[in-house]
Amino acid sequence: MFKGAVFIIIAFLYFFNVFTPLLYKDNFTPVSRTSELLSSVNPDVIYYMHTRLDSRLNYEDRFINNISLSNFTSDEDEKLNYKVISKIKENTYLIETEWPWLWGDSRYGYFVVDIDKGYLTLIDSYITESISSSINSYKIDNDKILMKIDNKIISLLI
Repeated sequence: MFKGAVFIIIAFLYFFNVFTPLLYKDNFTPVSRTSELLSSVNPDVIYYMHTRLDSRLNYEDRFINNISLSNFTSDEDEKLNYKVISKIKENTYLIETEWPWLWGDSRYGYFVVDIDKGYLTLIDSYITESISSSINSYKIDNDKILMKIDNKIISLLI
């Protein structure tokens, strides 16, 4: 009887470990750590977008949406690391920016943009308030994108 009980417990633990991930699969896509840039977008546009929307930075001019990519000019000397996380749908991208912060840490910004007919249009954005990890994974859910960042789920419209 003891051997039977041990066998049942071992079998239960085995099947529990095998089937539990299948039952709770969340369909989030892990983020690749490779950098993909948008060749049609001047990096100064990404810098402009992040700096004018970041509440912790103080710029006199406000963000103006529907940026003409061919006419955009900037006197800024600074550059900002960014990468495309995903092409969400035709002409629509999720972009991550990395703002170097104190002691080697970073703050991140996430932007859903539409790039069409020479214009960049911001759809939605989220910029972390303090240092954080970058995005772990994401999931497209109807009209929004869900992102896992620091054990939180952030939602952006698409």
